[in-house]
Amino acid sequence: MFEQFIPNLWVQRSAWFDINVGIFVSQNQALLIDPGISADEVDAMHQFALKKGWDIIGIYLTHWHWDHILGPERLPNVPIYAPPYYDEVFEPEKHDRTLIALTNWEKEAGISRETPFVIPQPDRIFANHDTLIVGNAELQIVHTPGHCKGQAALFERESGLLWSGDNLIDYELPFVFHSCDAFIENLENLKTLDIHALVPGHGASTQDQAEINVRFSNSLTYLHDLKALVKQALADGLSGTETIARGLEQMPITNPEALRPHQINIGQTYLEFGGEAGAEKLGW
Repeated sequence: MFEQFIPNLWVQRSAWFDINVGIFVSQNQALLIDPGISADEVDAMHQFALKKGWDIIGIYLTHWHWDHILGPERLPNVPIYAPPYYDEVFEPEKHDRTLIALTNWEKEAGISRETPFVIPQPDRIFANHDTLIVGNAELQIVHTPGHCKGQAALFERESGLLWSGDNLIDYELPFVFHSCDAFIENLENLKTLDIHALVPGHGASTQDQAEINVRFSNSLTYLHDLKALVKQALADGLSGTETIARGLEQMPITNPEALRPHQINIGQTYLEFGGEAGAEKLGW
């Protein structure tokens, strides 16, 4: 069920992976943000907007990971807007891995489809600091690499709304698919914004300033500790596996569900700073 989070934004939490999907509205124009996972959810989102009498002017995809790009196939006549570097998903390795991951999830979830999924081609890729106009509202595109290179947040200065993509999630750690250094730089940039309402790609949204500050602090502390750990491990001549073992000892994780992502983050960062994978399977 969609709930009005702030006057211009309606949000619903997906039944899958706690993904947030949104409808930003101004002057009866509606922008769909990361619209849904299952066909039922996407169709319900579409019907909700139609019943409200809103004119759907576009779909904004915060990044190209498969769990955020399923909506457009259910909305074929709606323009698709994407962040900087979104088109990296069409690189052969990323393209194939995306489709394999989706196929595996659909199989596990018992979801069948009549036609193969086609990764959506955007009608426009926005650059960093571009403005997306909805009614009389202006949404600033803020490039936020780190989780992946092709990701950007939406920021509305008037309300202080930040739709952050897969940043600032209320989880024990961030997911470093792309780059630890880029993630740190991206969060330091986001900290300069006057944020009053935060909607992350997954998990709880908040308008509590103290909670917003905690999320920044927790994510940055983790990322700086991760970087320092890997740099020291490389200086000590450790392998990727040895670095992961040291990380589990020096950066303990309390949430069992976060243990595997933590290990992969360490491996990814080890590769980022020049470590050799060898025969080991490291990173995302």
